[in-house]
Amino acid sequence: METYIINLEKDTDRKEYISTLLSNYPCFHLNFINAVNGKEKPSNELQHKFNNIKAFKRYGRECSPAEIGCTLSHYSIYEKLIFYKIPYALILEDDIEFIRGGGGRDVQNIIYQLDKHIKGIKEPTIILLSGAYTYFYSKKVSPDITLANVHGATLAHSYIINVQAAQILTSKQPPYTQADDWKFISQCGIKVKALLPHLVDQNRNKFDITQSNIWEETHRFRKLTLSNISESVINKLLSFIGNKEQG
Repeated sequence: METYIINLEKDTDRKEYISTLLSNYPCFHLNFINAVNGKEKPSNELQHKFNNIKAFKRYGRECSPAEIGCTLSHYSIYEKLIFYKIPYALILEDDIEFIRGGGGRDVQNIIYQLDKHIKGIKEPTIILLSGAYTYFYSKKVSPDITLANVHGATLAHSYIINVQAAQILTSKQPPYTQADDWKFISQCGIKVKALLPHLVDQNRNKFDITQSNIWEETHRFRKLTLSNISESVINKLLSFIGNKEQG
């Protein structure tokens, strides 16, 4: 599967780590993408590429330079899928780890089955490989693959996206949402599904995500609206009945 890894050019240790990790699995065709370091970009350049006025309306605050850089990094991959006519790809950030199964065969088998599954999908679709989501229902789509229909989710460190979804997202120019705003993405008409149980986590033992180019405590904060309150209540109910995947 075509695999795009988002990595800051200065983070050579992370590049070495993820290269070593993924070299164990021939199912991945690796492509490194130089991440946009929003913290080092001039503010006028970020304003040209990202609509923080609309972001303020959505989140009740402007997105930080780090969040903007994260979004622009992901969008640069969407544009590559469209330009090179790549039907779908796996997007990974450089601090992930596989948490399911005890050997490479398990991970590789899951990726092969996901590859086969998404190949037959024509609707705009994203499949999260991460956890930290709630869902209404799930469905087994192959011997080892169960996909959940996502209601709410966070994190954008590992997911498969098809070109149909990429076309929809890049039509929203300039972008104005956070990379892991899966609710916005689903509202755009994109089906957001997730692997159940999930396959990928961030390697928090090796990397301090609070020191990453994108993480800031304010990332958790979003505007308090009736819609968001309703979403929160539904998420709590889904968690209560066990329809939550930790991550």
